[in-house]
Amino acid sequence: MIIIKENKLEIESDIKAIRENKKGKLIKFFESDAESLNIANEQFELYLCNLCVFLSSNPQSFFNEAYRILKPGGQAVFSVWGKKEGFRYFMAINETLAKLTGTKVNLANFNLHDNMDLLREMLQKAGFKNFRKDYTNVLYDVFSVKDYLERLKFPYMDKSIQNLSKENLEKFNEEIDTILKEFENSESFVSMNILVFSVFK
Repeated sequence: MIIIKENKLEIESDIKAIRENKKGKLIKFFESDAESLNIANEQFELYLCNLCVFLSSNPQSFFNEAYRILKPGGQAVFSVWGKKEGFRYFMAINETLAKLTGTKVNLANFNLHDNMDLLREMLQKAGFKNFRKDYTNVLYDVFSVKDYLERLKFPYMDKSIQNLSKENLEKFNEEIDTILKEFENSESFVSMNILVFSVFK
């Protein structure tokens, strides 16, 4: 089993949970670069990747490696952002930082969800076929500003938040608190829309 996650801090808890659920069955874990996996060809029947591709500097290499390590007939399942209106609250941290600092945290491939033709093209170039897609909503329970920040921000935003002046940090917390009150006045969760797509080798 391979776990590829954008947030390294979550891997240990995932490993513990999986081991407990498997009740002693042997599971191997290792950390690797998804764009250059240290794995022999055609080792796996299923490849799962949740919300990581758009964080990659080279999605084509990401897809190429997924194809390479799959056995013939194997399936790969990926997820990226879905419909923009479905993750407005999730992006509130980034937008609040931009408002306070004048600089938006951007990733080169963050908007892969906007270009279905490019996604298909990259997957086909890697060798995949039978492209299928679907949209789904992921719900996040939110109880406090601290909880919101822990659940809904990426590590690449940490530095931006830490570099805020004391005054801007107070404004940041106030703004996020206002956002949480909006949640409370509507529904007590954050819903994030996800595009899930699968392909076969």
